[in-house]
Amino acid sequence: MKILYFSPILWNDLKQRPQHLAEELSKNHEVYYIEPSVSYLNCLIRKSDLYKPNYFPIDHNLTVRRFSGKFRFPKSFEVLDILGLNTLYQERQIKQLSQECDIIWLGSPVYYALFRNTKDKVIVYDKMDDYAYLTRNPLLRRLIRKNEKQLIDRASLIFTTCHVFFEQLKEKNNSVFLIKNGVDSFNFKTNISNRKNSITSHIEELKNQGKTVFGYIGTIDHWFDFNAIEQIIRHNDKFDVVLIGKNNMPKLDQSNIYYFDPVKKEELACIVNRFDFCLYPFKKDDFLDTINPVKLYEYLSQNKKVIAVSSNETREFENHIKLYSDYRELNNILSDLENIPNPFADNLQAGIFTSENSWSVKAEKISRQLVDVFNSKLSNEK
Repeated sequence: MKILYFSPILWNDLKQRPQHLAEELSKNHEVYYIEPSVSYLNCLIRKSDLYKPNYFPIDHNLTVRRFSGKFRFPKSFEVLDILGLNTLYQERQIKQLSQECDIIWLGSPVYYALFRNTKDKVIVYDKMDDYAYLTRNPLLRRLIRKNEKQLIDRASLIFTTCHVFFEQLKEKNNSVFLIKNGVDSFNFKTNISNRKNSITSHIEELKNQGKTVFGYIGTIDHWFDFNAIEQIIRHNDKFDVVLIGKNNMPKLDQSNIYYFDPVKKEELACIVNRFDFCLYPFKKDDFLDTINPVKLYEYLSQNKKVIAVSSNETREFENHIKLYSDYRELNNILSDLENIPNPFADNLQAGIFTSENSWSVKAEKISRQLVDVFNSKLSNEK
């Protein structure tokens, strides 16, 4: 089958669910990974050239494409675009590919306007986030909500990452499947990471000074709980926190909090291995229960001790990690660190966990559903 895979992130961004699934699906299907195009107006503001079209093959079955954004407005303006001119410009660019493909995979509701009138294709919606919550742009939020409602009604298949989404959507669509996130079993093989880099050297230097190092890997934005981080460093002056990832928030001005830019996926395991404790410190709000955190799979693959905020999704790991529901419980955990065991008895068990939760296992389940719904469509057409 040919899959037209519209992703919400660029191929060369930090490797997440979209790139992993596209890569795994391309082992058995022809996949065109479509990067989000950026309007020329946005690029002028950001001094970027992402409005330009892009094309490069990854291998014989996987190709990355980005269509031009030169003659269109930012996506958020589509709410006001009564004539649909923005959509028309994009439709013309993707017309040939969309006609040739068997499956149209939408990794975000913003793409749905391109296929609103498409009747003869299998449309898949991969709902991996609460997209409206993630943006602070009110126009884009309106567009997402409008498109998502229509997409849920139209989709031939919907995949979700968490129980909250699954329960919400199964009442609206009969073909909803829960496919949780996974771990990169190649780059996160258990205990393989003796590699060194500037961050691992920094962590080792802190530990040589007698510091206990708490680490977090991931994006830092308005959902990140800075109060939890401050509580950690206040608890003991020997506690240091290392934060690695794209930071969209003002930095905490504390001498024992260290910020580092995102690193390549192949560098992550060796960094995680240097942490004494791995953190998942998100705010307690309605958004929290919609996150099935990839970072927990990565932490656990390395058999690392984990301290995480309690949520509907993290409670499934409660036999392997330490959970807190409030700052009092976090304080109790910090007071008893020496009694926190590793998640697994040995690295063999951690390796089994990694294998069972690999992206290849997740993609295999998805592929079976894609083939079934496509074959069913062909049978109905005969």
